[in-house]
Parts: sequence; structure tokens; C-alpha cells
Amino acid sequence: MTHRRCFECLDRSLRDILSQDNVSNAALDFGGLPIMLGGDFRQVLPVLPGSLKSEVLDAAICSSPLWREVKVFKLHDNMRLQSDKLSETDRLLLSEFAQWVLDVGDGVLRARRYKDDPERVWVDIPDRFLIKVSAIVGDVYHDFVLHHDNMDYLAGRAIICPTNAVVDEINEYVTSMVPSEETEYLSADRIAPCSEQVPNVDVLFQLSS
Repeated sequence: MTHRRCFECLDRSLRDILSQDNVSNAALDFGGLPIMLGGDFRQVLPVLPGSLKSEVLDAAICSSPLWREVKVFKLHDNMRLQSDKLSETDRLLLSEFAQWVLDVGDGVLRARRYKDDPERVWVDIPDRFLIKVSAIVGDVYHDFVLHHDNMDYLAGRAIICPTNAVVDEINEYVTSMVPSEETEYLSADRIAPCSEQVPNVDVLFQLSS
């Protein structure tokens, strides 16, 4: 997902550093050091918020002049499926998911437009591949109804969320599970002058307009 300019900057830096002892290294990619990159362009393209498709593709390492000297090694065996700890059901689901990811990257699945998007770039994810909020909460907070008022129980668990929208969704779901009446507490919009050392505390913390 790294922008190609970062690799090009590293290339120039290594050429400069390693050519101090051997001048010929200045003409070699990355100063002659072997560099190994890992990833799949179908899954880890650079993320450029608000950018066009052409800008994202231009930021990928394969668009860099350095790519001409890259030797590509392809992996064909899914090592996750080789685990002896997988049940046949899990193995089948994991195999289906792996193939679905490849189909998305290869453009096999039909994409659709969303709202006013100029291109068909949205792909529907099958329900069997989605992890529901109820499953996440149930796995992290075992027997939540029985221990919802236990401070040690709550302090020892947490769900890390990628966005505030997901935080709100999980909070609303967990709150709905609490077997008691919901109470809303509103915060004050001013500082209470309760400090004896600072009598004008409200002057120090003025409200912004």
C-alpha cells in the first residue's frame, strides 16, 4: 500500500549511501541491495482519499520505473488451508472466501454503481463472509447480561473499531442488551467555578462561539 514515491526516495537514498564505498553502486537499483516486497495488487493498492482511479494506479509501485527490474514470484498454495486445526466446514468456508477475493481482484464478479458514481466499482459481499455485530459482542463479552454491572468484567474487555460509525453501532447494540431502564445524562456547557486557587476559572476556559 506504500506510495511508489516512497520506494523511489529509498532507492535514491541507498544509491547515495552505498556509492560512498563503491561508486558503481550509484547506477544500481537500491544501491545494489536486494529488496523484497510482499503484497497483492488486487488487495493492497495505495489508499489516496478523494483521488481518481488513474491517480491511485499511478501511485502503485508497478507504475514506477523501478518495476522494470523487479522479478515477480507468485504463490499458488493457500497455506491457511493446510492447517490441521481447521474443521472441514471452516476449511470449505475459507476456501470459498479466498476464491471470492481472487474473483474480485480479477474482475470476475459483476460490480455495480453506487448513487452517482461514474463507474461500477462496488461489489456486494455475501452474508456468509460477514461477521455480524452480535457475533463480535458475543465473543468478546461472554454472558454480558449476567456481568454488565461488574466493573472488572467490563474493564478487562474491549472491541477496537476502525471508525466512529462502527463505535456508535456497537455501543447502541451493547446498550440495548442492558436489562435495565436507560438514563441519559447531559453535560454542562460551562465550567463550574469550584477552585479556590483560581476564582475566575470560567475566564480561563471560555466557550468558543
